[in-house]
Amino acid sequence: MFIKEGLMSSATWAGLRLSVVFMLFVLFASASIAGQCPVNVNLISNGDAEAQQTVTGNSDQDVTGWENETGAITVVRYGEAGGFPTATDPGPASRGNFFFSGGPSSALATATQRIDVSGCSTLIDTGGLTYDVSGYFGGRVGQNDRARLDLQFYNSSNTQIGLATIGPVTAADRGNATGLLARALNGSIPIATRSIEFVLFMIPQAGDNDGYADNLRFVILGPTAAEVAVAGRVSDGYGRGISLASVLITDLQGNSQMVRTSSFGYFTFEGVRAGQSYLISVMHKRYAFDPQVVDVSDSVSGISFVAK
Repeated sequence: MFIKEGLMSSATWAGLRLSVVFMLFVLFASASIAGQCPVNVNLISNGDAEAQQTVTGNSDQDVTGWENETGAITVVRYGEAGGFPTATDPGPASRGNFFFSGGPSSALATATQRIDVSGCSTLIDTGGLTYDVSGYFGGRVGQNDRARLDLQFYNSSNTQIGLATIGPVTAADRGNATGLLARALNGSIPIATRSIEFVLFMIPQAGDNDGYADNLRFVILGPTAAEVAVAGRVSDGYGRGISLASVLITDLQGNSQMVRTSSFGYFTFEGVRAGQSYLISVMHKRYAFDPQVVDVSDSVSGISFVAK
C-alpha cells in the first residue's frame, strides 16, 4: 500500500494530502480509538524483582511496582543464607539478583498491580487480541509453600469478566528440591476488557512463607498483519454512481493510498492492513463528501459516500 499519484499533478496531490492529514488529526482526536495499545512489551512492572538492589536479608517491605500488599511479601537475594535458592538452583537462566518471596511470616501474602488496556478496546472487542503470560514459581525443599499469579480482567464498570492463573509449582513438582520452575499460558483477552489486574499470591503451609516467584511477564500480542480489501460506492443524491472521483484511505500514521471510482461509482482498495482504523475521504470537482472513519478488522464492503 501507499502512495500512488495517478493522474494528479504533484502540487494537487500535495494539497489534497495535507488537507486529509489535517482532517485525520481532527477526527481521530475525538474518536473512540484514541490511545495506544501497548503490544509486544512486558506490562508487569518490576516483574523480575530487580528494582531494589540494596535489599538484604528476608524482611517484610514494600515491593516496588506492586500495591495492596498483604502478609510479609518481600524480595530476597539469590544465595541468601538460610536455605534460599542460589544462582545454581533450578530457576530462570537470566535470573538477576533477586526473586519474590512470601517473607518472614506464616500468613498468606499477596501483592497487586493493574494496567489500563482501554487503548486496545477496538481490537479487544473484535476478539482480535491474545496474550502470553509466564513466570517462574517454586519453594524450598519438601515444604509445600507455593506461589501463583492471577490475571483478573475488568470491564469499564470495574466488573470482573474473566480470570486466568499460572502456577503454583508444588513441592512434588520440584521433586522436593529448592528452586523455581517455569510456567506459561496463552489466551485471548475477553471482549469488553478495559483493565487487567495481576495478583501475586504466596501461599504458606507451615513456618515462614517460602512461596517464591521470579521473571513475571505479561505481553499483549500484536494482531496479525493480514491484508484485506476495503470497498464501497460513491453516488450523487439520486443514487447515480459518480465516476472518476478520487477516494483516499489514510491510516493513523498518515500513510495514504488513492484510487478512482469506476463508471458506476465503485471503488476498491487492496492490501489494506487489518486491525487498524482508517480515514476514507472522497474528492470530486463537482461534489462534496463527508469523510468517514472505518474500523478494519476484516474485509469491508458496502461503504457508501453520498454527495452533500
